Amino acid sequence: PVTDNNLLLSDVAMSNNGRFVVAAFGNSEMGGSGLYIADNGNVDSVGHWSKTSDISLQKFEERGIVISDDGKEIVVVGWGGENPRVAVKSDDGGGTWSPIEDSVNAQFVAASADQRYIYIVKTAPDATLLISRDHGVHWNMKELNFTQEFYAFTSVACSADGTRVYLSSYDTYGKGYIYASSDFGVSFIETPAIDSVHHI
Repeated sequence: PVTDNNLLLSDVAMSNNGRFVVAAFGNSEMGGSGLYIADNGNVDSVGHWSKTSDISLQKFEERGIVISDDGKEIVVVGWGGENPRVAVKSDDGGGTWSPIEDSVNAQFVAASADQRYIYIVKTAPDATLLISRDHGVHWNMKELNFTQEFYAFTSVACSADGTRVYLSSYDTYGKGYIYASSDFGVSFIETPAIDSVHHI
């Protein structure tokens, strides 16, 4: 099994085709430890693990990951120690990283299988969805005025082709919400209310 100095496994993700697995170990107080990627070569057993280049943010702790089916495109949302959450992107399998514009206070990330469509949710200062429809080259910011009592997102998910997007959140009273889009995040409708939503 892959381990890193007994640090916590902060997140794990798999490409849509099941070939690539990404494991994030980190602790922002200890400086984090980066990402490990396994390529199983489309066989049943998990392949060899290799560590990506370190993300060039001090004490960056990875918290949310998506990886494309070819293993090249990776987006990571993380906590930068004393700095706010941000999102970074790699187009070369983790060899180099660049920050995503306007991603301060990012919480969660979801993407289509080829990462043409990428969705990042932010809580502060307002409920916001960052959307890219060209593999992260350009980004649009969409404010989400779901409810006056909105408090925080709890997760984001999307279909393999990026068409359908789902957001879960809760308000200041602890009431949970799920919002769904069937047009690449252009519009959302609220699903029937439930008592609480932790993730989708």
